[in-house]
Amino acid sequence: MNRFIYSLLTNGAYNNTFEGHIESSPYFGADICNKHIRYVRDFVFPEINTLKVCPSMPYYDSARPYVKAWFASSDGADVGLFAGMISEQNQDGLEREGGACIMYTHFASGFFRDGAIDPRFKNLIERLGRKNGWFVPVHVLLDHIAAVRGVCTIAPRQRMQMERRFLWNRTLHQLMDKLA
Repeated sequence: MNRFIYSLLTNGAYNNTFEGHIESSPYFGADICNKHIRYVRDFVFPEINTLKVCPSMPYYDSARPYVKAWFASSDGADVGLFAGMISEQNQDGLEREGGACIMYTHFASGFFRDGAIDPRFKNLIERLGRKNGWFVPVHVLLDHIAAVRGVCTIAPRQRMQMERRFLWNRTLHQLMDKLA
């Protein structure tokens, strides 16, 4: 059902386009992923506290055995989403919760225009940098979490719940884009 909904949301653009996990495909490369890659990003959510949204990360999914561990991220795909995600209110909330944020972004998406860094992004990131945070690459954070509690194995039901939450958020995002 989730796959059907995702297909509708994307107008089928991604139907059967990924074959890296299919052993009979000429594009098979999942064995290389398993051998060399420790963590792979999975779902993206519109909340700053990624660890609160996905407390099981890093997680192993037995239905996708070629990936050692998956992780979720917070949605900062472009400068507007990124700045909204690290708003002053969100920064303070993340700090109060003692949470963790793993941001998904594309720095080519509006962060630098006409020879200058976006001023809102610059101010917010400087403010964030002045906080008493632990600013590390994602693998360092995930290694730390895995060392403390291990890599969780998620059940199919947990995976389905994350998929549904992801789809719900994507649906709302697309509706907001159409209304704007």
